[in-house]
Amino acid sequence: MLILCWCGCLTSGRKERIMIACVTFETTKITDPAMYYEATRVHIIHSASDKYRDSVYWDFFDEVCEKLKKNREDIEIIDHNMVRVSDFALMLKTVLGIIEDERKDNSECDIYVNVSAGTSEYAAAAAIASMMEPGTILFSVGTAKYMVPEDKVKEYFYREGKPVGLTDTTKDPNRLASYFIQKP
Repeated sequence: MLILCWCGCLTSGRKERIMIACVTFETTKITDPAMYYEATRVHIIHSASDKYRDSVYWDFFDEVCEKLKKNREDIEIIDHNMVRVSDFALMLKTVLGIIEDERKDNSECDIYVNVSAGTSEYAAAAAIASMMEPGTILFSVGTAKYMVPEDKVKEYFYREGKPVGLTDTTKDPNRLASYFIQKP
């Protein structure tokens, strides 16, 4: 059991390391950075509705939690089960709220905001929220190796010889709220 001292450090003298991430269809882009930063607490934002426990989103969320616990038994995972991770305003409010709550409880902790996975709305909101709170560390990880072998790319990402990508059809554009941020 880890105990915090008066300054918010772990009794070993190390600061708490908090990571915030969004899980949709990635696992490694969340678990590898959590291990790299030796996160003591991970806030996972996801959109797996309790009503649909058999959905693919729960598979990814469960796998992330399992990998984190396997690599670090003492890690604390905080589940933020949102209805819509594609709602920019909700993601901004959520990420900023998490950062503010963590700073309120422990002003000396390190907070890492992962924008490598999740929706584009989450990534944009998380980037803005992290820039509103000095000392928050915004990061992204690139892919070193893809799951789809190079010889299968045309099979998965092409239709009738034309590149399509991961998305077949889209919904109507969703205008994002805009916020003024002072230039440095």
